[in-house]
Amino acid sequence: MTPFTRCRSFSGGSTVVDSNPPVLTLYDTMYIPFGDPRSRAGIFDHGQKLILQSWYFRGAIPSEEDRNIWTPYSLKEMSLVVEDSDCVYGGWLHEHYGHFILSSLSRFWNHRLINPSTKVVVHSLKPLEHWFKQAWFIAIIDALGIDRSQLLRLDQPTRFRSLILAGPAFQEECFAHKVFARSMNDLGKRITAESKIADLDNTPVYFSKVRLDSGVQKIYNESDICDILERNGVRIVFPEAMSLLEQVTLWYSERTFISFMGSSLYTSIFAPGKDILNISPTSTIPSSYSLIDTINEARTIYLSLNTNIVNNMGAGNGFHTNFRITDPAKVGECILRIVDMKERARANAAHVPVWPRNGFWRPNDTDKSENGLVNLALRCIGNQSSVHPWTTREAGETTNGSLSGDFNFHTELEFGAWWEVDLLQEAYIHRIRVFNRSDDQQDQCSRFLITVRDYDGLTVASHRQDNPISFGGVDADPFVWILSSPVMGRIVRIEILTKGYLHLEQVEVLGTMTQTGMAD
Repeated sequence: MTPFTRCRSFSGGSTVVDSNPPVLTLYDTMYIPFGDPRSRAGIFDHGQKLILQSWYFRGAIPSEEDRNIWTPYSLKEMSLVVEDSDCVYGGWLHEHYGHFILSSLSRFWNHRLINPSTKVVVHSLKPLEHWFKQAWFIAIIDALGIDRSQLLRLDQPTRFRSLILAGPAFQEECFAHKVFARSMNDLGKRITAESKIADLDNTPVYFSKVRLDSGVQKIYNESDICDILERNGVRIVFPEAMSLLEQVTLWYSERTFISFMGSSLYTSIFAPGKDILNISPTSTIPSSYSLIDTINEARTIYLSLNTNIVNNMGAGNGFHTNFRITDPAKVGECILRIVDMKERARANAAHVPVWPRNGFWRPNDTDKSENGLVNLALRCIGNQSSVHPWTTREAGETTNGSLSGDFNFHTELEFGAWWEVDLLQEAYIHRIRVFNRSDDQQDQCSRFLITVRDYDGLTVASHRQDNPISFGGVDADPFVWILSSPVMGRIVRIEILTKGYLHLEQVEVLGTMTQTGMAD
């Protein structure tokens, strides 16, 4: 069985907004710092009410503290007054890297608001001297074009004659404006302006927490997974040991990234359009990840570890929660299979040979029998004999080139249930690979018939599996039918020979558009 369950829902809101956040010019406002004995911190209007666009909210439902929008201070009590009219509110400086990327930077989507004479007003629990000891903070401020002298953090309640406030372009676990991705992509280019970006290659990158001293979650025996991945050509990196420049450059230089949930994945906002495998040791994934991936056009698979393969060891060793995986070898192997499928799908879309990296679909590294073949079925139209009323997944997902261990279509209970794909044109078919769902329902497809039909609907090749067999998907070897010689066909159908349900994850039809050449 697969150690994973595909995550299709997230904790928190997931609203994506096309328009830009508001930009407000405020007059006669009050700045209340953190730690004030009389009032909560924030930006308040002259009516002593919190200006909601200035506050740090997380999620759609305000906490009890967030609902307190009043301050006892009035304008006439403000002994300190900032007369400068060129002041922009920069929000909270979050010390946690992930919150800084998502929430602190969410105020800096409009670079035109800040020029060399602008004062950037911020709230911070710690003095500015602390921030200028953080290399990643300095790199971001420099890329934003903000001089250290422009930052303004106040220790006392202060009145501002005029203050420009840009609404947040991202609110954690709630919403994201598309402009946040555009502005952060631009910031990423500024950060890496002096760095040489290598050409994209096919080396997957795994973000490891093995060397991390503290945090939210940690996999106790993650090093075992790292060993398996590294032996199979995956690059293991440790984000906390890298500079921001090195991290952003890495995101620009590579295509595929693998990680258990963590702030290192938020750095992806600086580089658009990546393939990401995001794994949660629990059943939920915060919606902030999906929001970032959506606006940044990332192609992400979200997985949760099944409860039968992970143990919660509680807090300790600097982490809120520690987990132990009971079968790290299985987890590592399944990750490799998922990444391998992703790479081959990308190769097919680019019309280059399908040649698996990690050797899971071929006997050994010297087997080049698939060299020159492409997946003719990739993203083609699928159809099925019936649709189970409890599933919303469509037959077309079975050719999307993405593995997780789940099923991508599900028929009703019937005799001879079938699924088929239309290649849209005739092609030379060499072999067919079928990926089963990876749970305790694999035996539903143990006796089956695969047929290949031509343009006129005539059967030109078939394979009948009368003796029951068990085959896998992401968790074990899939079923592969290698035709004795290539045939010209257009429709490939898989049909069970019994009464039951048919539910598979992926089907690949490997071949060429010409008899001897590659697909074009």
